[in-house]
Amino acid sequence: MRHQLCLVSQQATPNVTPVLDAGMKPQRLTLLVSPDMQAQAKALQQALEPGGVQVQQWPIDDAWSVEHIRQRVLDFAETHADESPILNATGGTKPMSMAAYAVFRERDWPVFYVHPEEDRVIWLHPESRPSKPLEDRIRLEPFLLAHGVRCERLDRSPAASVWQQQAAKLARQSQHLISALNGLAISAEPSLQAAMTEKQARWSALQGLLEQLDAAGILQLQQHHVQFISEEARFFACGGWLEDYAFLCLQKLRSRFPHAIHDAARNVQVQRGEGVSNEIDVAFLCNNQLHIIECKSGQISKKATDMLYKLDSLRQPLGGIRTRAMFISVRTPGQADEKRASESRTQLCCGKQLSALEVTLADWLKLA
Repeated sequence: MRHQLCLVSQQATPNVTPVLDAGMKPQRLTLLVSPDMQAQAKALQQALEPGGVQVQQWPIDDAWSVEHIRQRVLDFAETHADESPILNATGGTKPMSMAAYAVFRERDWPVFYVHPEEDRVIWLHPESRPSKPLEDRIRLEPFLLAHGVRCERLDRSPAASVWQQQAAKLARQSQHLISALNGLAISAEPSLQAAMTEKQARWSALQGLLEQLDAAGILQLQQHHVQFISEEARFFACGGWLEDYAFLCLQKLRSRFPHAIHDAARNVQVQRGEGVSNEIDVAFLCNNQLHIIECKSGQISKKATDMLYKLDSLRQPLGGIRTRAMFISVRTPGQADEKRASESRTQLCCGKQLSALEVTLADWLKLA
């Protein structure tokens, strides 16, 4: 496993995960790269070199000319004949994969392919070598960087335990109560104080919820007024609790399946391309596959459409074609948004389903 050749393409994951597997990690990695894949090769190099792998590029002029590619791979083989390198034939164009495979097969050098769905190595040569599941070792920062995305900020720490408890309780409340709390929190900006209407003051269920949050130290209930103890507490009541709840459910699931979910964070801010910034409520890696979650606690008639579009537009740029997305909301989207979610393969967990989010996550990840 001293030297590995891989074929650079738009999909970085199958080039990264074998390099980070302890049983397959090479000392040196050579990237067979065409002119149009220079940015992808640079991103791979930036992501892998900090892990102690020496990375070099082996350029080709034409990713579609079998004869040209074959000659370039022959040049590589002659230069590194004493190392008996291994070929990762997963990436690149089909001519790149076919030409490289032929050269390595002629020299009886090992060739493998990363299964696109099952996160395991399949040996193409020698065929007698058994399939190997890949270790789930990569963290969010190098995973994103390998896809050309720089992580500017993330938070792996859970919310304070008392806030986690309140978040779990809020997930079981009715949509009307959550909407009322959301409205009070919005009107409390920037003074941190909100006045209740006469109807709200007589609403026993709302009073009970506010008393619960008062006892938890999130706000102070003063007759017809609500005083939030801090901007952080106001944000929690305004919808931040839903992000905390989603992260709490994910962390519980991670404790049950630590070898599947190998990294998770919330409030993830990333930058891609020329200064394009995005923020993801929750992002995590499960079996070397990126998953992103967006949360919405308030009115969603228009916001749901915007967020579903955002999720659909971000999936592939952030983590490749295997990236999966989920939209979590207190309210249930309309039929048009449900259809859009289905067409874009975005998982929904909304309305009454929210209290069973941990089960929904387990089913979605096929961990149950």
